[in-house]
Amino acid sequence: MKLNQLMEIGGLKKCKIVAGLGGVQNNVDVVTVMEVPDIIKWLSGNELILTSLYSIKDDSMAQANLIKLLYNVGASAIAIKTNRYVPEIPKSMRRESEKYRLPIIEIPEQITYAEILHPAMNAIFHQEIDIDMAQDNRGILERSFSGGVKQILATLASIVEHRVYLDILVPYINEKYQQNDIELLSEYQVKKLENYKNTMTIMRKIDGEYKNFIITPIFVEQELCGTISCFGIEADSFSKIVDMERASKLISLLSHKNKATYDVHQTYKNDFLRDLFLNNSLVAHDLIEKGRLFKYKHNIEYSCIVIKFKQDTVNKSIMNFIETILKRVDPDAIAGIIRGAIYVLLTDSEIDLKLNKLIACIDKQLKEYKIGVGRAHKGIEGVRKSFRECEQAVKFDNYSSIGSYFHYNDIGVYKLFSLVEDKDELMKFYLDTLGKLDDSKSDLNLIDT
Repeated sequence: MKLNQLMEIGGLKKCKIVAGLGGVQNNVDVVTVMEVPDIIKWLSGNELILTSLYSIKDDSMAQANLIKLLYNVGASAIAIKTNRYVPEIPKSMRRESEKYRLPIIEIPEQITYAEILHPAMNAIFHQEIDIDMAQDNRGILERSFSGGVKQILATLASIVEHRVYLDILVPYINEKYQQNDIELLSEYQVKKLENYKNTMTIMRKIDGEYKNFIITPIFVEQELCGTISCFGIEADSFSKIVDMERASKLISLLSHKNKATYDVHQTYKNDFLRDLFLNNSLVAHDLIEKGRLFKYKHNIEYSCIVIKFKQDTVNKSIMNFIETILKRVDPDAIAGIIRGAIYVLLTDSEIDLKLNKLIACIDKQLKEYKIGVGRAHKGIEGVRKSFRECEQAVKFDNYSSIGSYFHYNDIGVYKLFSLVEDKDELMKFYLDTLGKLDDSKSDLNLIDT
């Protein structure tokens, strides 16, 4: 069993890997106790060693050398009980642990060896039985492949005997599967899955209360595109976790083609929006024809919004995230990247409701952004007007992540100034009018304030 899986079992749940994280995928076949120095000669590999370092508590050189010795015999990790004979994990051992990628686990004083040893060995023993079950389920899952994502997940649910949930993080997976009653993954949780790249346990809110979910990431070309979540199964249920990971790989295979198509489609969409907003040389008929590919309708009203980020750039994962939200909020919306910002054409019906839903989702994932909203207009010139309005409105919003946006209607008197492109003319107006109010030589009978 993998070390990271064992860390979810028994007393190891309350322990922590403090060094050598590069070895968390090491296989563990046996858990044993070492309190005498010559135990090394009896090790055969893939052991998790439990120790208090009693026999070498006063020998710093032997402590550091122990990691190398364990590495040489193929041990998987060492778990050290602190506050009994050593107050903390020695720095020399930590350094060697990182060097040899052999994890050091710190055992809290209140955790006994028995709380670790028996549950871990029981899990390792049952894993061998689970492997046979996993092989049987493999064929069942693979036969569901032709039925698409929903069929794969339905089959998985019947195998693990619990409800499973699909989180979609990219727009090119066009499926919904039991998402409505589960809270969206947070930015922190997504980052954790991106970095860890393996099945893990995460607390999620469902039906108003938090539960422990087993979550398996779905990667397409090293991009996290979704997750499969399930609660009710234990972290040591090896066969069910294997089934979740197999389902993840099948969904990944199905999504490869969709991703390639989407990437090309998005490039064309960016070009279309750029032409729609900025290219006055194209005739209306050509723009309308070009827009048909993206379901643009020149006879309905659109409100243009812009989402700008403090780093002044948009990476693919952010764009994918926005597109995924828009599929739920406004399936007819058109979004693209122009000049380092995301522009969205929202259809006019229930615009405030759509905006609030969009921002509520954005808040969970993104930081330091600002949003400007233009009014709803019809036709190509109308869309261009809304584009200019959102460009003006966004200047009055602040970078934040608290669910705010600035609408063009809220600009007030500043609209007049925004219409004047010549800033020198604005300054001349100021000097000719407001500037003179401060002139001490003026004959005006002003009151000091």
